[in-house]
Amino acid sequence: MASRTKRPVNKGAGTKGKGEGTDRVEMAALAEYLAHGAVSELVVVEVHKGTYRLEALLTWKPRRSVLTAARGGERIFRSVDTVVTFFKHIGVGRTSIRMELKT
Repeated sequence: MASRTKRPVNKGAGTKGKGEGTDRVEMAALAEYLAHGAVSELVVVEVHKGTYRLEALLTWKPRRSVLTAARGGERIFRSVDTVVTFFKHIGVGRTSIRMELKT
């Protein structure tokens, strides 16, 4: 009979992406990182015309972490106004925010 090995489950606040090499961060973790000054920059990236995603540069990671939605995929915003409302909701404060728009 083949031996079954348990796969480790990452129950940490931030999680690694599913195979695409992108770091991910959950909303609760992002709010905590912001409160503790662990976010050096937030980047609003226009992925398609009129849709945006949020990426965070965390002080201890060399690359950006993409904000995830409740069901695990990327959190997509339909307008810049929604992004601003989200920032106010999670308490961004004086964090540097940059936008990368498609040309």
